[in-house]
Amino acid sequence: MFVRVRTLWLVGLFGALCFAPPSARAAQSSGSKPAARAYATEAPDSGAATARALSAPRALAPAASVSDRLDHESLDFDVDAAGTIWVRGRTYKASFGAGHATYIPFFGSRAPQNYPLELALSAVTVGGDTLAFDADAPAVRDGDTIEFDRGAFRERYVLTPESIEQTFVFDELAWRGEINVSVGVETALDRAEDAEGFRFGNELGHVRYGRAFAFDDSQVKEPIDSSLRGSVIELTAPAALVERAVGAFVIDPVLTTFNVGGSVLEDEFSADTAYDRTNGIWLTVMVQQFSGADHDIKVARHTTTDTQFNYANVDITDTNWTDPAVANNNTQNNFLVVATVGVAPNREIRGRLVGATVDLPVGSVINVSDAAWAGDFYSPDVGGNPNDSALAFYCVVWERRFTVASDTDILARLVQPSGTLNPTTIVVDGSVGTFHQNPAISNSCGISASSVDWIWNVVWEDVVSSANRNILGARVQWNGSLTATTFTVASLAADERNPSCTAILDDTGGIRPWMVTYEYDNGPFGTDVRCRTLNNTSILNTFDLSEQFGGGGDEGRSSCDAEGTQFVVVYQVFNFPVPVGRLRLSSLTCVNGVLGVNEGDLVVSQTDSADIQRPRVVTNRSSGSTLDNALVVFDRDASFSRDVFVTGYDFPAGGPVTAFCPGDGTGPSCPCGNNGLAGRGCANSFHASGARLGAAGSAQIGFGDTLEMTVSNIPPNVSGTLFQGTSASGGSVFGDGLRCAVGTVIRIRTKNANAAGSIVWPTGAEPDISATGAIPSSGAVRYYQVMYRNSASFCTPATFNISNGLRVVWIP
Repeated sequence: MFVRVRTLWLVGLFGALCFAPPSARAAQSSGSKPAARAYATEAPDSGAATARALSAPRALAPAASVSDRLDHESLDFDVDAAGTIWVRGRTYKASFGAGHATYIPFFGSRAPQNYPLELALSAVTVGGDTLAFDADAPAVRDGDTIEFDRGAFRERYVLTPESIEQTFVFDELAWRGEINVSVGVETALDRAEDAEGFRFGNELGHVRYGRAFAFDDSQVKEPIDSSLRGSVIELTAPAALVERAVGAFVIDPVLTTFNVGGSVLEDEFSADTAYDRTNGIWLTVMVQQFSGADHDIKVARHTTTDTQFNYANVDITDTNWTDPAVANNNTQNNFLVVATVGVAPNREIRGRLVGATVDLPVGSVINVSDAAWAGDFYSPDVGGNPNDSALAFYCVVWERRFTVASDTDILARLVQPSGTLNPTTIVVDGSVGTFHQNPAISNSCGISASSVDWIWNVVWEDVVSSANRNILGARVQWNGSLTATTFTVASLAADERNPSCTAILDDTGGIRPWMVTYEYDNGPFGTDVRCRTLNNTSILNTFDLSEQFGGGGDEGRSSCDAEGTQFVVVYQVFNFPVPVGRLRLSSLTCVNGVLGVNEGDLVVSQTDSADIQRPRVVTNRSSGSTLDNALVVFDRDASFSRDVFVTGYDFPAGGPVTAFCPGDGTGPSCPCGNNGLAGRGCANSFHASGARLGAAGSAQIGFGDTLEMTVSNIPPNVSGTLFQGTSASGGSVFGDGLRCAVGTVIRIRTKNANAAGSIVWPTGAEPDISATGAIPSSGAVRYYQVMYRNSASFCTPATFNISNGLRVVWIP
């Protein structure tokens, strides 16, 4: 169950829940493969007997909330392009520009808009004479204090997370007498006065402008007259008080916020994440909703073990920032956060660099979209670069609405890791009269020794009609050139939408595929998730992920990434009749472009009444790391509370190993009715249960190969031969058993069984199975059985029998 407890963040909740438990990691490091689930349909082996999972899928560790760590326990500051100072407190935000201040109360995320109070000093008199002052004095920040030097006095704002104390400081009075300070107030809030001061509010809450006090160096506060006359607050210090003042004379009212809802917890949602290899940290970006018309952008920095957690603001102004995305640049160890800024039809794409160090330095605002281009810009995504090179840039893609009803384009632009924009806007697809939307770019451009292979993959929707969308794609090289212009990824008559894509896999020899996932309308079966691998622009394999598990309901909103030699997909599931979202995750093997489930149908989000949605998955590999991990970020919507959660995933070491070709009667019958027990080979003269071939370890090519195969329940001390086939048949009589491993056959090794009737391959200094089996470096699917001697007069005249089979997906 998810628990939203804002006061627990110091105890390390994030680290306690984030990644797989130590036992799973220990198993991986010792060579034991985590539990996997696979199916015969994951590769085109039409003749194969039904495969059977060796073990059940493991569940991910419980998700932890990032949002709950983001309370405004201290003040956050920023300076916009105009030089205005912005501050975010717990119950308000405020700005300080040339000569004036604006106080914006937080009335809850569901407030339809902001309700600011603009405060501007209008007049000051001393003893009835007008006191000249600098009306346009610049705001200067000193710690948690903002000050305007008006000349004859100072207007100072002392800030705390809960309030702003406005003070007028007269260091020296050239003459004495009554002091009257007039402050103009511009606001849409209703005005009222009571014993405690002035209220500016509506049905959502109010701002309290408290009664003023005055004091001198003695620090003894005395109340003074305050009045509200129309849109002017007048503060009056009597002459007697002024004349006996010693030292500086200070007039001091306080502004506070009251929220009718009683909550200062903002909605957080629309998260994305990226990893920095050098610092070993994740940066998770999210929207923080101040009001319906004012969304801010916040980033949280966290490690996989939560040894560090801190946050920074990408935006706390009253300008609307939405749709954030983030990527990493390995060379400069920084992140680029991009977002849609403004309101339709005049939105822009802006971004800011964020350093990966503990202090999270945030750079100046970058205007990514070019103002010289006409249109409304929105829905950005960004890809990073994991390669160590001065040529390693970011690539930002977005949608441009050129005409409201019929013409939208996909544009892109390169951003250098210093924040410098490449001068040219890239027209990914600018075809006239087409409606292209919802672009997505791979989290990185892939890892390659040559920059020629640094290519971002871009996919988007092509709206043919309201009920028919297709998926198109293009490829952008590191220097901004299009190595592949618009091509079709999916174009059925059924609706296809919400695409996501990966970078190319690592170079292990042969082709280097990449993958696209999307949802499609499967008619009466609802929406399903489909995966496609491509080599450049050519489709290699189509894999219907939803069909593997048959969960029912609508499935979609998928997100995918490349781990280096595997893919990972997370997607949303709506199970009916309760329309509440859940998340599932699968890792996929890819052998010569053919996809298969390595580990599947893992639970990402726990079951509760909340709506779990908008998942994003990012691997460490996208930032150049060799760690086999991924992070999933998602939103949890529960009634009037939206939060961002994260959970980690550790990839299995090696590909899946599944049993097939049993001699238990579920397939072809054994030659003389000598069926064995479930999952085993046909019965032999010594064991009526039949021989069993099993495996442990990792089916990973090269140094990662820790796979051991063990046959048991064969007669003692007889010889047994482990052999490998390149394909599988439906099963044919072979001696006293059934043979299914066929094709090009390699004898791995012949050995003698021990007195218990078992043999292990390999042992001691014997070569690994992948080496003896000549498995190519790019991976392969192979089939294994053990033929063993059984000379007793038992079934057929043959003097041998055979075990069940194992199907092994070898991956780099």
